[in-house]
Amino acid sequence: MEEEEGCQLIFTHMFDNKDMAMYTAAGWHQCLDVLQQICNRHLVVWKENSVELREYYREAFCLE
Repeated sequence: MEEEEGCQLIFTHMFDNKDMAMYTAAGWHQCLDVLQQICNRHLVVWKENSVELREYYREAFCLE
């Protein structure tokens, strides 16, 4: 889909293990952050924020 400046990526990852949802989402979040840096020609910095991201997605997905 064309956007005014650039494009839009629609990303879908389907899996059947709800317990892994927060881990999978946190991992993709980090990878897509790096992709954004690469696409914008920025120095790639891998953030060590997996613990925070897992907590964010645990709450977002209402996992116990």
